[in-house]
Amino acid sequence: MTNKVRTKNRIRRNLILRALLDHREMSLSDLARETGISLPMVSRIVASEQGGQIIRTREEHELDHAGRPPILASLKGDAGFIIGIDIGHLNTDIIVLSLAKEIIAERHVSSARLGNDPLLIDWLERQVETVVGQEKLRMDRLLGVGVSLPGIVRGREGVSESYMNFDGKPVRDILHERFDKPVHVEHDAKAMALGEQWFGAAKHAAHALCLNVGWGLGLGIILEGRLLYGRDGFAGEFGHIEAVPDGKLCYCGRRGCLETVASGRAIGELARERLAGGAVSRLTGIVQGRFDRLDTQRVVEAALA
Repeated sequence: MTNKVRTKNRIRRNLILRALLDHREMSLSDLARETGISLPMVSRIVASEQGGQIIRTREEHELDHAGRPPILASLKGDAGFIIGIDIGHLNTDIIVLSLAKEIIAERHVSSARLGNDPLLIDWLERQVETVVGQEKLRMDRLLGVGVSLPGIVRGREGVSESYMNFDGKPVRDILHERFDKPVHVEHDAKAMALGEQWFGAAKHAAHALCLNVGWGLGLGIILEGRLLYGRDGFAGEFGHIEAVPDGKLCYCGRRGCLETVASGRAIGELARERLAGGAVSRLTGIVQGRFDRLDTQRVVEAALA
């Protein structure tokens, strides 16, 4: 079998699994219409996945008309699990999800310092092993891992240019080697848009804009039901539009980006600058003159107090 054929079959398989994840149970003919795959090919793929114990089938016996009852296919909810990891500057959230889209386990920890230290991969592996061990799950039932990262991320290539950039080798490939499972790495705003499309407010929307306001600024765009990457993979990076000509240096290398004045990171920096310049605030007492201790989280906590 050539690589081209393998790729086509993998795409077809993923389309069928995606449809079953969305609709829970479908007839083979409905699967063919939904995915655009021929009915014979759908039948072959479903039969092969039954062997792998991911898909179950049954005959529909509740119909009144004559003829052979249709075959209904569905995912076996307990056949395996998927791990999602959202890595932020302050916190990392890990979720374990069954094929029935039920949450099996969650873990919320303070993030390790983001950078390009290979020890970050070791730390991430330990976090996954901890949550899997606590729930007594079997790693051989792990079907795949999804990772969202801030910064400049090329999701289609599995590359993070800002963090976990190890001499140009895609972090996706490094994590694949560690877990020996399929891994998808995505920009945090795009991952948020996918989450809203699959489970949230954009579930039935053909078009959606998902604004992520956190440490930075990002926008995930759903267009005609699909995540928009754009030609270079950076569609939605409006946080790096110039807002202040010749302004502050942004981590992307440009000056005056919107993120430098309207993001979580910018809030902390502005507060430190104002206090150091003599501004009076309840924050002064909180950090006791140690402005280097002031971060965005403390600013938000003081504002809500």
